[in-house]
Parts: sequence; structure tokens; C-alpha cells
Amino acid sequence: MTLAYALAAHFADDPLPSSHPFQWEERTADVVVDDATLFASVARGDAVAFEALFRRYRGTLCRFVFRYTQSMEMAEDLVHDLFLWVWRQAADVDLRGSVRGYLFGAARHRAFDAVERRAVAERAPIADVEASLMHREASPDTLVEGAELRAAVHAAIAHLSERRRTVITLRWGHQLSFADIAQALGVSVRTAETTHLRAMEDLRRWLGGVLQE
Repeated sequence: MTLAYALAAHFADDPLPSSHPFQWEERTADVVVDDATLFASVARGDAVAFEALFRRYRGTLCRFVFRYTQSMEMAEDLVHDLFLWVWRQAADVDLRGSVRGYLFGAARHRAFDAVERRAVAERAPIADVEASLMHREASPDTLVEGAELRAAVHAAIAHLSERRRTVITLRWGHQLSFADIAQALGVSVRTAETTHLRAMEDLRRWLGGVLQE
């Protein structure tokens, strides 16, 4: 199994209960209106455009924020607060890139601040995780179809640096372009690409014992 396949499988296994309301995104006729047009209309106070933009991105942003907070309620509250801010302040936003990149960047900042305030428990030292992954005795063939491989991938992603983990999540979990990732992080496209490259190198090193490239 390659790292690319493992990441695709990891992000395909959505951590949310299937019954939760932001497991899916409602998409109606508003999908034919591009994001930039909707955002411009929101800036002019168009409530219909705001509702369309909210429906388009609520689900995917909640799932993204959930990966930081591990709390469905907190994720939903943060995304609702973000859209409330957009409704009130869209006219003052200097949108230099895509609406998608802007919303993911704003959601990331809110999620990261909320998690810091909550003072989540410290994670295990990366050396412990790396040692754990390197000393597995089960064969890759056994792990491919079992929960152990999924747990290994999850642990490896969790122990990336915050920026590298975010780039991996945006790239593989939400299929953002490097341009949109760069906008979300407030960095150059080259930096986004380099961060992704370094993150993939880390994951290959930590998961080398359970993956076959």
C-alpha cells in the first residue's frame, strides 16, 4: 500500500457519525453560482446569497474544524460564528484569492485558537510514536485490512506539526489546490508545496514499517 492510498483511505473514513447533520452538504441550484459572485452578493447584504454560501461550505468546514476540536458541538459553533462574522463584515474583506481558501483559513484560525484556549492534553512525544510504528511485528498484508494500519496513519498525522498536519488535511481531506492552501495559511504557494513535501517525508519515515511504496 502506498502512502497516497493510505491517506486517501484515512480521509475517506470520516470520523463523524453518519447521522450527524454536517456529515453531508446540501447542494441545490445555488451550486451554479460561483463562490466569488455569492460572496460579492453577501457583501451587499443579500440574504439569499448568504444562505447559499452557508449551505455550500457548512458541512466541509465543520468536518475540517472537527479534526482540530474533536467536538462536534464546538466545530459547529465555530463555523456558525465564522459565517455570522462573514455576514456582518464581508463588505470589509479584502478578498485577494479564492473564497474557498479564505473560508478554510478563517476556520483554521478559529479552530486553533479554540483548541489552545481549551488547553487540550499534551500529546505523546513523537519519539514514542515513531518507535511504536517502527517496531510493529505484524506484516503489511495483515495491517492493510485491519484497524491497526488506520490507527498508525491517524497517529502519524496527529504527530505532524500543526502546519504540516493542516496542509495534509487540506490537500488530502478537502482536495484544495496549493494556491488555496497557501491562502488559507497566509503563506506563498511555494511554501505550501514545500510544507506538503516535508509532511509526506515525515509520514513515509514513520510509516515505513507498514507501507509499501
